[in-house]
Formats: sequence, structure tokens, C-alpha cells
Amino acid sequence: MANLKQGDAILNIEPVIKWETLLDKNPTQDINTVLEDGMKIFTYFNVELINESPEGAEHFLALIRRKTFNVDTFSNSFISDNILQGEGCPYEHWDARSEGSVVVRTDGQGNGRVYIYKEDRTSSPVHSIVGHVSQGLELIKISPARSKLAVTSNPDRVMVLGLSFKDAEKILNTRGLKLEKTGYTGDDAIIVEQEPDTTIGIIQEGGLTALELNLIKYKC
Repeated sequence: MANLKQGDAILNIEPVIKWETLLDKNPTQDINTVLEDGMKIFTYFNVELINESPEGAEHFLALIRRKTFNVDTFSNSFISDNILQGEGCPYEHWDARSEGSVVVRTDGQGNGRVYIYKEDRTSSPVHSIVGHVSQGLELIKISPARSKLAVTSNPDRVMVLGLSFKDAEKILNTRGLKLEKTGYTGDDAIIVEQEPDTTIGIIQEGGLTALELNLIKYKC
């Protein structure tokens, strides 16, 4: 209002909805909940990962490997999943922690925790941006502590460690990625290394190089 000048006109007024302060909300896991006209249903959220943070993105993908995000910490400005607290992650991308930002703490107390911001915050030298929520931010804003939220990511994780070349090729072919084989290539071997070792790196390269070894079992 302070910026209005003589001659300016107010064309319309719309309410700004703060989802977290809504009184008529019902976070629930009960699939028998009765639905009524006018209800909005949010069942999951999606995160778009950024190319500038390949290691941080992989940290996040490891966190959500079961397609869930645990609300271990809840505040007015963020939620966090603390499962990987203590696991190191390098600082990669400096940016403001805007609404919907997915952030990994890279130093100090809480190192390794993954945060999702509900409100804008300034950038931080110990919080590296790894992605942004592109869908379902409403779910994040209304979910209470100790919730388990369904989550998807773009891209999905690319991980072929522990697989045979045959199984790895099936997975990579469906995503248009190439596989270069090294090491032992017999049917009884498994992949023990992949290069690049991050999903972002693999997609940028259009494929990966896998090292497979023959594991010999001994009987005592």
C-alpha cells in the first residue's frame, strides 16, 4: 500500500492462502476417509533436482529410496528428514532457500539432514540447494511432525550396483541410457562399480561404465 501513488487504481483484491494455518484440514493415512464436494486431495509431492548439485541430488535420492520423506523436524519455515544426519555431503550450490527449495545441510550440527522450505529464507554457507518442489507443496505445508510423505523425483535414481549386466541393460535401456561393460562379463558376475557414480552425471553423459566381478563362494 505504501507504494501506491496518485492516479493508481486497485483493480482487484484476492486472499493470500497460507496452507499451514488453515483450520479445515485433515492430514490422514485413513483410506476410508469420506470425501466431500469442494475438498482438495494431496497425496504426494515431486522434486525437480538440479544439475548444479550432483552429489547433493544423490544424497537426496538415497534418502527417498523407498519413495518416502519422514517429517522428523517440523517448524513454521521448514520440515526435515534426519535419517542421513551425520552422512557427509559436499557444498555445491549457493542460492536463496526459497519456498519449495530442497536443501542439504553440509556442515555443523545436523550435517546431512535434508530440509524442505515452506517459506523464503536467505542463502546459507552450510545449506546447499539440491532441488525444488514442483508439485505438492501444499502437502508439505499442512503435514504435522512424524508424518510419512510419498515423494517422487525427476530424475529417478540410476543405480545398477549389485546387478548383472543383463539386468542393468534392461533398466538403462528403458531410460535411453547406454552401458559400457568392463571386467568379468560372465553371467554369474555382479556390478561393483559404476562411473559416473551420480544420477545427474550419468544422465548428462548419456550412460555409464560398469565394472563387474565374479564372486566365488567358498564352503568351509
